[in-house]
Formats: sequence, C-alpha cells, structure tokens
Amino acid sequence: MKACHPACGDDGGGIPVCPGLAFFPTLLLCKDTLLPPVCATSSIQFPSNGLMKQPFSSRMNIGFVEREFFVKKLVKSLTIGTLVLLLAACNSSGTKEKMTAEQLLDKSKKEMEASLEAVHSHIVYDDYKVTVHNGDFENPEKSGIKLDMQTDAFLNPVKLHQETLVHPRGIQSYKMNLYRLGDQNFVSDANKKEWEEEPSESLEKLFGTLASRSFPTLDLSLFDEFKNDFVLEPIEYGYALTLSLNRQQFERLRELVPDLGPQEDGFLIIYKADLVITFNKSTSYVTSFKMSTDMRAFRDGNSYRARQKLNATYSYFNDIEPFQVPDQLVQ
Repeated sequence: MKACHPACGDDGGGIPVCPGLAFFPTLLLCKDTLLPPVCATSSIQFPSNGLMKQPFSSRMNIGFVEREFFVKKLVKSLTIGTLVLLLAACNSSGTKEKMTAEQLLDKSKKEMEASLEAVHSHIVYDDYKVTVHNGDFENPEKSGIKLDMQTDAFLNPVKLHQETLVHPRGIQSYKMNLYRLGDQNFVSDANKKEWEEEPSESLEKLFGTLASRSFPTLDLSLFDEFKNDFVLEPIEYGYALTLSLNRQQFERLRELVPDLGPQEDGFLIIYKADLVITFNKSTSYVTSFKMSTDMRAFRDGNSYRARQKLNATYSYFNDIEPFQVPDQLVQ
C-alpha cells in the first residue's frame, strides 16, 4: 500500500508508516479522512525515534496502554474533584447558623406586633383539683372549672368578641359573652341579663391567669425567662418549642402565673409540667399553645392535687369576619 503523504514511510510490509503515529497511536492509517492535523503538513518536522522502527502491531499495543493509562488518570481526577466539591458543600451547609429558641420567640413577637391585625382563637382550659383530708381517699373533695372559649379579635384598635361555655364542677354550666373595646370589658351571662363592665382583674380571676393571657393571642413575655431552656424542633409547616419544667423553672413560672398548681402551701411533688408552643414557618405567628401540669402538695396530713390542661389554637390570621357590637356598648 502506498503511503498517502511524502512524510510517511513504509514499514517494509506494505503498510504505510506515519511519524504522526508516535503522537496519535490509535490511528491505523493516515488517509486524508483520518490524518491528524499534525501529519497533514509536510513542513512539520516529526521526531525520529526507536518507536518508528518497531513493528506496527507493537506500536498499536503501546498506544492502547497509553490510552488506558490516560483514562484511568482522568477517572481518578474526576473522582477527586467530585469529592472536593461534596466536602465543600457539606462544610458550607454545616456552617449555616441555626435559629435558636430565643431568636424564634423574639421574631414572633416582632412579626405579630408589626403585621397581625386580626385572629381567631379557641381555648379549652381544664382546672381540676382534688383534696383528700386526713388520708380519707374514699371521700375526696373535688373542685375546679372548665372553660371553652371562642374569640374573634381585631387587634389595632382592640375590638374583641368572646363566647365562653363555663363548666364549674358541681354547678350548672352557663354561657358568657364578652366584648372588649379598647381597655373596656363588657360581660353578660345567663345570670346577668344586662351588660356590665368588668375590670381585667375580675376576668383574670374567673378565667385564671394563664387562660387570660392566652387570648386573643398568647402573651409570649411570660416565657422570657425560659428563652434558653426551650428546645426548638422543626415540625410540618413550622417550628415547636418544648419545655418540661423542673422544680426551679416551675417556681419561676408560678411567680408570673400564681394560680398554677395547688394553691395550698406544703411539700410539693411535681409529676408533670410541660409546655409546647408552635409557630408558623412563613409568618412566625403562634399557631398553638399547650400546657399540661399534674402535681400534689402535702400539708398537715392532707393532700391537694391539681391537674391543669390548656389547649389553645390560633387561626384565620388577618381573615376573620367583622362582628356587630351591641348598640348600648357603643354608646
């Protein structure tokens, strides 16, 4: 076979030999369609070495070895590069600052104060107390109250309507209506046909401190002292702050909410005191609050047990229906 270029020779067996094969060993022939650019110009000086004197089959084996070596090096380089990128990504995500319970509480306060104009709340509060005198467990004295409170509220200015079903233990239940206009509270119930203005202290005494500070929105300032004690957990559509109070923490909270636990002094056993507050992820508004306590105090041979549960949910943010205030209250 005749060589296709003056620069090409013959290996003695009729097969053209191109010096360019020293650089492109995978090419079998240097025909015009396969000839590499380096071999297409006769003015280029190709090096002469012992490789050109070897049989063509040997040169081909060397070419395949070189190509395999190149592929292995390429794969190794790509693998190392990928690992470097993955490690960089991990380090980048690992250094991202996580939100703390304190930051979440502060952000929720600011967001609700700045943008929350209206809200609906539903609170169920069960305050159950059992007193046993002189170890007579056969004849316990039961007392307490259960409240079911539905509230619609506009916050700026304050205009609130609340309907409450009151269940005092041992007494017939009744319904109560409350309107709050600014700092004035007007109350009527089955026993009081006429509207009467009530101070906030009277409502707090009826509903309890914690329930009173849970509507129309939860008063987050109650938990300022526990900012570093809450555990923050991601939940669906938001976050949850949880805290199981120890004795010291419970005593601190009871200074703010005096009607928590037994009202009698004595040796106190705390079986449970749990708090859970949930927040919407996009708005940081409080969406629910749960409190569950169970404790017993002992004094002078008597035991006083108090079980208190509060479950509050908040919804219809900035989306409640307007309500009509009775004419006599507007005047």
